[in-house]
Amino acid sequence: SRPTMARGDAAGWVNQLAHRNGFWRDTAQRLLVEAGDRRVVPALRTMVREHADLLARLHALWTLDGMGAADTPTLQAALRDRESVIRAAALRVAEPHLSDAAVRRAVLALQDDPRPEVRRQLLFTLGEANHAELDAARLALLRREAALPGAVEAAVSGLKGREADVLETVLAAPEWAAERPGVARLLAALAQA
Repeated sequence: SRPTMARGDAAGWVNQLAHRNGFWRDTAQRLLVEAGDRRVVPALRTMVREHADLLARLHALWTLDGMGAADTPTLQAALRDRESVIRAAALRVAEPHLSDAAVRRAVLALQDDPRPEVRRQLLFTLGEANHAELDAARLALLRREAALPGAVEAAVSGLKGREADVLETVLAAPEWAAERPGVARLLAALAQA
């Protein structure tokens, strides 16, 4: 059924993030981001943390991101969400917040996530900050996940000029010496970059 809110009814549009029709969820998200009404931020944060519906939590998270209002407690909750699609999205939303130690800890806690799509996104996310702890975590994760489809590309994507340093680290580290699926692809990708 078609929502009956006025375009400017920000609080009413927050509820539509849980609409069963994807068009209305998308429309609500777009209108909320465009309006930028900060009064709805607490409701969006609560929705991310507590709403029973996966898609409502996901849209609320992306709405907060679009408004520049994703805070540390909300990101921590989303990174621990029971649904892998939320955890993977939260990794993307967390990328501009990696200078925050609490966000970094919550991100790094996903290194042993049971879902491969979350671990692959983690490889992308860890490359978004030039930070020694994150670089070390990315290499350790890649060492375990080199055979995961897309893992090498994910790990190399965020290096931006640091490829030679990483190649040197990998070549010098004895734990990389044993040939495993994906290691040769990693070395080739680093050398090419």
